[in-house]
Amino acid sequence: MIFLDKFSTDERELLVSLPYRAGLWMIAANKGGSAACSAKESAVLENIVVEKGRGVFESAFVFEVMTAACARHAAWENRAGESRDVPAACREARALIQGRLSPHDLDCYRQVIMNIATAMANSFREDPDGEAAMPLWARLKAAASSLIGTSAEKSGASDDPDAAGQPVMDFAIGAENGSRNELNDFLNTSDDEYIALAQLEHSLSADAPPGEGGNNRQQEV
Repeated sequence: MIFLDKFSTDERELLVSLPYRAGLWMIAANKGGSAACSAKESAVLENIVVEKGRGVFESAFVFEVMTAACARHAAWENRAGESRDVPAACREARALIQGRLSPHDLDCYRQVIMNIATAMANSFREDPDGEAAMPLWARLKAAASSLIGTSAEKSGASDDPDAAGQPVMDFAIGAENGSRNELNDFLNTSDDEYIALAQLEHSLSADAPPGEGGNNRQQEV
């Protein structure tokens, strides 16, 4: 593999394992999910990674990563405890890619990691009797608060709550216009999952300062 051969054995292991580990990170974000639900999500994660591995990638490097990741399918069950420190691993991967490959390769790698993580977040509505059963207006308000808090953590300020809450308003507008799939994904994503996604996104962003990636509010699966 032309691009992965630029890295050492340990570095390749990190880069190739992160697509699956990012999904484990999202499973761990469901702190209120039952053990049975987490088991379901583990099965769904395997399907998601395999499906993403069959995609068409704009980066030959990412194609190599996903090909290698899917080739190690038999070893995935041994990674069940690797949900911790995923943002730190993402920062390490980001530094490796920035040092040896192009910004385009980093962006494509970030996209595939985030696509897998987002697909996991949208897979289940873990608490049908609790948070997901809230009225839509209350769910939007709760998510807006979460997004404002995450934005403040990243920028160090929260002077414009309306701007921070704009993604939530976009979901609401989409719901009014009949975008039911987008709304369903929104309702399936808990506040903890939004925070976990923000941590991954920030850790993989090209302009994120070294060592930053949000608070690791996670637990092992």
